[in-house]
Amino acid sequence: MELIYTPPLDLSLLGSPRLALGGTFNFRGYENMVHANALWKLPVFTTPVYLEGGLGGALVTGYLHNPPPGFRALGCHTMFYFEAGIGVELPAGWTATLTDEHSSTAWLCGPDNDGLNSIALQIGHKF
Repeated sequence: MELIYTPPLDLSLLGSPRLALGGTFNFRGYENMVHANALWKLPVFTTPVYLEGGLGGALVTGYLHNPPPGFRALGCHTMFYFEAGIGVELPAGWTATLTDEHSSTAWLCGPDNDGLNSIALQIGHKF
């Protein structure tokens, strides 16, 4: 789940990113994540297809060190967040984006840095 909005500030010097707040939630006892990031959208020529890329931070629940079998050793609860996707503009303000997201500590919290990865198909609507 992700909320994306255009900030009221002029960020054209940074390539006019939009701001995104989102989360990935697991209902089976594994890790949960909330993230905030800048999100850039690049149209592919004059087609309805676009590329997206995001960079920000995340807060994650889970084991930091010595997890039980089947769980990850995250290192710390604060992580870097990266997002990349390819999408298409659909009629009536709808979008469909195939997104790959990755979060990790970049080994800043010691040797434990299993990180989190997910691929999702996001369906969006512009308000």
